[in-house]
Amino acid sequence: MADTQRTRSALLALMADNVTGAISPQDLRDFMVTAMQEEFVNANDFWNEPIPNNITTDLTTRGWHLYSQVVASNMSLSFGKVYCLNTSGAWSTANASQISHNAWLGIAADSYASAATTAKILKRGMVYDSSLATRLTGNIGMPIYLFSATTCSFSITNADGWSRVIGHVMPAGVGSLQCKGKFFFNPDWGITGA
Repeated sequence: MADTQRTRSALLALMADNVTGAISPQDLRDFMVTAMQEEFVNANDFWNEPIPNNITTDLTTRGWHLYSQVVASNMSLSFGKVYCLNTSGAWSTANASQISHNAWLGIAADSYASAATTAKILKRGMVYDSSLATRLTGNIGMPIYLFSATTCSFSITNADGWSRVIGHVMPAGVGSLQCKGKFFFNPDWGITGA
């Protein structure tokens, strides 16, 4: 039988309490191919971060994700935009001028309605959005700043003089000089400037 990637709920159903020994070897193989996603294409990739070559599908994120996250009731989330976890534990507006509010930043891995409880948020890793290719071209390796003038957006220039570094522009692939709209999101080491 072919190994099959399954949803979280399907895996939980397969892995019941097992009092009758009902978990089969196939169930375990299905769990493995689900847990080890397609970016793990080479030996030891499980221990490495995603690289540009292994993210080929547009409008995709790869890396450390938070699942089943709550969206604030007064807004919706859009793919690729930067959001912050507010004091109520919901994802909301982020911008550099609200620095005390932006201790925990993330990027929406899809679009979600207000008050959704199923949001997937990228905490650290790669984003591929081909619509950014023109905007990011010629800036490989340059920092990306959380913009203070426009909520939930970022800029490749520190135009307002007070922004937070949240990542850097990536090439299309290792060794490439092209930019196809890929960037690495890493807000943990971000700094503010005045």
